[in-house]
Amino acid sequence: RRAINCVFYGLWAFELVWKEAGGVLVLRRLADRLPHTITAFVPDGDGGLEGIVQTAEGLDGEEVEVAIPISKLLLLPWQMEGDNWHGLSILRGA
Repeated sequence: RRAINCVFYGLWAFELVWKEAGGVLVLRRLADRLPHTITAFVPDGDGGLEGIVQTAEGLDGEEVEVAIPISKLLLLPWQMEGDNWHGLSILRGA
């Protein structure tokens, strides 16, 4: 249900959170990474992504930058053109 937000924001991102259960890794949850907290997209050499940089609140209440590798992400850009990973909101023309 939350994934449909990519239509309205242009991008929705989830961090894949894993846990060990019975000696295997299983997906525990999809953690929202809100579009306004993504401060950078880190490109790889082939036109894809190595990951993102997110500004988040640290344990002490201060803002910290957190690098999240693409292997831990599910990115859903809407109407992506070229290397614009932010996508295009359906509301942009409104």
